[in-house]
Amino acid sequence: MNRAFSLKNLSLVVATLSILLGSFYPSARAGETDARVKAALEQAGMKYEVTSDGDFKVIVTCPNDRTQVVLINSNTNKINGTTVELREVYALAYKSPGLLSSEISDKMMRQSHDKKIGSWEIIRTSSNNNLAIFNAKIDAKLDDNSLVKIINSIGLVADNMEKELTNKDEY
Repeated sequence: MNRAFSLKNLSLVVATLSILLGSFYPSARAGETDARVKAALEQAGMKYEVTSDGDFKVIVTCPNDRTQVVLINSNTNKINGTTVELREVYALAYKSPGLLSSEISDKMMRQSHDKKIGSWEIIRTSSNNNLAIFNAKIDAKLDDNSLVKIINSIGLVADNMEKELTNKDEY
């Protein structure tokens, strides 16, 4: 009976993973820029660079003569069976050589709860650094004005956290 129960659970796990992993698929090829982002940035008069991955890098002006780098992914993901196409807009705010302290993690989790759009994510690098980024997964078909507002918002949130945690203007 345990064996049948285990096989049943394994089948359920495999089926669930297949559905989840197959639900999202990239809609653009790596290295290609998205003309919609380019048009929005140019319409707003925002200067940008294109990274080697084809993503857009902008510098957001923040209060007190501070700036924040914001990246806008050209690659988007579509959800199978829908017309939903998502893009990530994010900014690095903090880099830790090890795990983030519980105080910093708690602060970011609480702030994520309070934000209407975007949340804090931790990315571990191959050199075991932990990067805290503020990331919004947004509709890739947003109008130009809304995209620019989100870019600025992401930059301000990340810059405020960077200032609070380090009092530096590194990112």
